[in-house]
Amino acid sequence: MSENKRKQLNPIRYVLIFSMATVGILIHGIFAHRNTELGYFDWLLAYAYVPFFITLIFYIMHRIMLKLRPDTPERRRQEAYVLDMSKAVKHTLDFTVDDFKMLQRSQDFQNAMFFGYQVLYEGVPASAAYEKMLAPFEADTKEYQAVEVIIATIRNKRP
Repeated sequence: MSENKRKQLNPIRYVLIFSMATVGILIHGIFAHRNTELGYFDWLLAYAYVPFFITLIFYIMHRIMLKLRPDTPERRRQEAYVLDMSKAVKHTLDFTVDDFKMLQRSQDFQNAMFFGYQVLYEGVPASAAYEKMLAPFEADTKEYQAVEVIIATIRNKRP
């Protein structure tokens, strides 16, 4: 996906937000006009600006978030690496959600993922990095099994 295409705003998202706000105002209007002297349509006309305002707030917040968290090729490559490795572990091993949460909390496993990224994209010598990746784990742990799958995946992807 190109850089420009990724920065474009999805208009369907804003149509959905506007529609939800409009439906919310319509439903709220049914109950609120009973407590006021305004008729239903008068009440709706008085609050017709609210869906536009809500959509505008979401649009502005989206633009601010794009500025605060720039989307760089490096970040996309890191996200793709993590996604590829998690898919490989998921398809190879029979891990549960709790196992993946345990891997996510494990600092040693996160370091192993980082070393794997360096091998794959930054040209770090593979043999030394593979030893560093496996060193903190005992052979019978789930982390060790996951790191072995990651190493095999990296070996398949490396030119």
